[in-house]
Amino acid sequence: MKGRIVILGGGIGGLVAALRLKRRLAGDVEVILVERRRTQPFAPAFIPLFLGKREPGRIATDLSAAERKGIRVVYDEVSSVAPEERLVIASRERIPYDYLIVALGAETDSGAVPGLSAAHEFYSLEGAVKLQEALAGFQGQTVGIVIPRLPFKCPAAPYEAALLIEEKLRLRRPRSHQVHLQVLTAEKLPMGTAGPVVGRALVDLLSSRGIVFRPELPLQEMTGEGVLVFPGGQTEKFDLVIAVPPHMGPRALAGSGLAGAGGWVTVDPHTLQSSMDRIYVIGDSASVPLPGRHNPDVPLALPKAGVFAHSQAEAVADNLAELLQGRTPSRSFNGKGSCFLETGRGLAAYGAGDFFATPAPQVSLLPPRRRYRWGKEIFERSWTAFTRGSMAAEKVWRLGERILGLAD
Repeated sequence: MKGRIVILGGGIGGLVAALRLKRRLAGDVEVILVERRRTQPFAPAFIPLFLGKREPGRIATDLSAAERKGIRVVYDEVSSVAPEERLVIASRERIPYDYLIVALGAETDSGAVPGLSAAHEFYSLEGAVKLQEALAGFQGQTVGIVIPRLPFKCPAAPYEAALLIEEKLRLRRPRSHQVHLQVLTAEKLPMGTAGPVVGRALVDLLSSRGIVFRPELPLQEMTGEGVLVFPGGQTEKFDLVIAVPPHMGPRALAGSGLAGAGGWVTVDPHTLQSSMDRIYVIGDSASVPLPGRHNPDVPLALPKAGVFAHSQAEAVADNLAELLQGRTPSRSFNGKGSCFLETGRGLAAYGAGDFFATPAPQVSLLPPRRRYRWGKEIFERSWTAFTRGSMAAEKVWRLGERILGLAD
C-alpha cells in the first residue's frame, strides 16, 4: 500500500473526496473517513424540511455506503490535529496520516451574540425541526430574519427562506391578517461576493413580495420576547425571530497552526493546499482568497457553499491520485459555481458564475423559472443517489443540466 489518506468530515466535501479517491486508487491507498455521525443530513433540504415538505429521516446520508466502497469510516469526534506528527487525535483513537483532507465544515454558535440562542434557526437538523413546529402554530403578525455576522454558509439560504415563509404564511391567512417580514442583516447587499447586480436583483425580488430588506445592521443582542438590539441602541421587536447563527471555523483546528482569523484556514485558491505540508482544506472550513478584490465593502473570500465543497473535493482527490500514481498533479479548482434559489409559486431563480474572474467575480442571477425549480429537485435527488454509492448519479445530473439549459 502506497500510503494513507485521512479525511476529516463526512459532509459533501469529505464524502465526495473519499469516494473519488477510492474509485481512482482502488486498493493502492488506504482511505479513512472520520465523522462523528453515522448519518449526515443534507443541509440544502433544511428549508423544505421546516416548510413541512420533507421528513428528517429522508434527508440524511448513511455513511455505510462509503464503507461498502472499501473506505474505512471511523465514527469519532476529532479533538485536534498535530501536523508536525502527521497525526489526527480523536476522542477514542489516534490516527496517523500521509495526507490529510480537512472537510469539517463550519461550526455555529448562537451564544456568540447575547440572547440569540432564544431565536429559531435552520442551519441544523434540530433547528429546522423546531422551526417547522413554530411555523405550524404561528399566529403572530411579524417575522424577523436576522443575519448578525459574516461570513455564513449558503449565502442565498436566508433569502430563499424569507420568500418561502412569506408564501406559506400568506396562503393560509386572509388578506386582513397578513404577516409582515423583514430581513435584517450585517451585509450591505445580499450575497455581496456575487456583486451588486445580483444583490439588487434579490432586494427587488424581496420587495415584490412585501419583504423589507434592512442592510448594515450587525446584531448586538436579543432581549426579552423577540427584541433585537442594534448599534446605537436601535431596537426592533418581532413575534418570531429566525436567525442565521454566527459561524466560525472548526474548534478541532485550534492550536494546530492551521487556523487564522475566525478559525478559518487560508488555502491556495487552486490546489486547496494549506500552509502545512500534505494538508488540504476544502469546503466551509477553508478561506479561499479571491483574486482582484480590493473593495473593503465586499468580502474577500469565496462564499461558503456545498457546490464549492463538491468541486474542491474533486480537484484535491484527483491531484492526490495523480501524485500517488507518480504523475504531476494537473487539476485546478476554477472558482466556478452555481445554485438554485427557490422563490415560491413553483419557481426558482438560478445563479451561476466565475468567482475567480478579475477584477471582480462574474456572476449572474437568472430570473425565476419553473424549469429551475425542477433543476433543484433533480439536484437533490441525484445527490441522494450519489451518497448511496451510485456513481451514475453524476451523469444523471449532467443530463438534467443539459435538458434544463444550465450547462456551459
